[in-house]
Amino acid sequence: MSVIKARKLGGFLEFNPAEQRVLEDLKLKILQAYESFGFVPIETCAVEPKEVLTAKGGSIDKQIYAVSRLVGEVELNASLEEAIKRLSENGAPSFLESYLNADSLKEFKFEEEDSDDVKVLKVIRGLVKRSQTDMALHFDLTIPFAHYVAKYKNELVFPFRRYQMQKVWRGERQQSGRYREFYQCDIDVIGRGELSLLADAEMPSIISQIFDKMNIGRFVTRISNAKIQQEYFRYAGVPEELLVVAKDAIDELGKVGVNRTVTSLSVGTGISTDRAREVVGFVTQSGLSSDDLLKKLATIPVSDRYRTGLAELGEVMEGVRVFGVPDTQVRVDLSVARGLDYYTSTVYETVLVDQSGVGSVCGGGRYDDLASYYTDEKFPGVGISIGLTRLVARLIGAKLVEPKHTATASVLVTTLGFAHMPKYTKIARQLRAADINTELYLGLAPIGKQLQYANRKGFQLAIIAGDREFDRNCVQIRNLVTGKSGEYLTDSIVTEVNYILGLIREGR
Repeated sequence: MSVIKARKLGGFLEFNPAEQRVLEDLKLKILQAYESFGFVPIETCAVEPKEVLTAKGGSIDKQIYAVSRLVGEVELNASLEEAIKRLSENGAPSFLESYLNADSLKEFKFEEEDSDDVKVLKVIRGLVKRSQTDMALHFDLTIPFAHYVAKYKNELVFPFRRYQMQKVWRGERQQSGRYREFYQCDIDVIGRGELSLLADAEMPSIISQIFDKMNIGRFVTRISNAKIQQEYFRYAGVPEELLVVAKDAIDELGKVGVNRTVTSLSVGTGISTDRAREVVGFVTQSGLSSDDLLKKLATIPVSDRYRTGLAELGEVMEGVRVFGVPDTQVRVDLSVARGLDYYTSTVYETVLVDQSGVGSVCGGGRYDDLASYYTDEKFPGVGISIGLTRLVARLIGAKLVEPKHTATASVLVTTLGFAHMPKYTKIARQLRAADINTELYLGLAPIGKQLQYANRKGFQLAIIAGDREFDRNCVQIRNLVTGKSGEYLTDSIVTEVNYILGLIREGR
């Protein structure tokens, strides 16, 4: 049997066990924060009908992975090989050359409908259809959530508050910090008919609780309103059909800098360089408090919709203060331009203040029309998303977190002879019954090797007992953090282990 070479897939990240522990620990903190605010869990299918994911349209469609059947692909590849062989032997027929060189393939008509080569191509077309399905992998969790709400609207209680932690897939261009498969940790509040802007104001308070608990340094949530930015683009002369191009250019501002953004904006939308520089200056205004910036923005006569966006943003910022978020953790920033096209009002982006290289660690916003693709009812919503895989990779890369150990158990019960295995298993069962995670060493390696194993994995305690200890109804408990050992009665092992683990937690 031939051996298939093990290899990594570009854009698909796999953590080692210690790194995975970091991800799981942060995931738990996020989950606990979400539940503390009353959000409930759901999970949607990894695949959705293609028309559900592409209903909104936009550039994201190019990144969607379609689902195909492997058997159909095998048959298709075999048929293509046969077709290539036949065409190379007989020479490509004139109709095929004309077809491939045609300016408009849709308008081309076959002249030799009954030729063998046309029949081959029709068979290939049939195999392509057999290999295809009407399904695709979801690229985010918000669109599947909107679809979920439309399907189950009569079973849900509104406003509906849900959290969802699943992997998503995007056909991203391979580059640092961009992955084709990654975990997203989302929350959304969705209303039926209407949704208070207090829901928008609550989101930064949830973000603050999460990142305070992560203890990874100072952070700030930047807030804007999509109406303000969009209306100023119109005010600056950006054509209606190129508003998304302008937004995407601003979205890259933090990565490429002012000058390249000005060029990109001017070339992409057709406005002059001076106007493009004016737009960039508008979205990068700084040196003012959020309140003073809003007052200044109110003096610019852009449009009624612009004023609506300002009023919404002011109301959200007032609500943020009501929720007790410190001014150091939130500010108005007009350069926030989320990459996805469905946000209609409030938008958020959270960054680490002292780690500019880490980039955005959380983002989101309000969408008033997303569910309208799947139902005639209006279901406005607002939410945030933490790209957990990317966050963990960047925190590890910036040394803001350190993967230290892989053990999920605190205690290792060592084994010094098969004859005592019933006693070892009993000790392990007693500790687990007391909610102390415990691993039993399965083997008869020398005790030094077992302790080396315990230290490498990061256990805190090791239980050691042989003939001498069991004859006196005792065990040794070795503190692997301090290196100290003590002998204790087996009847008190749960109490002693709990006490020593408590000392370790306190740093003693």
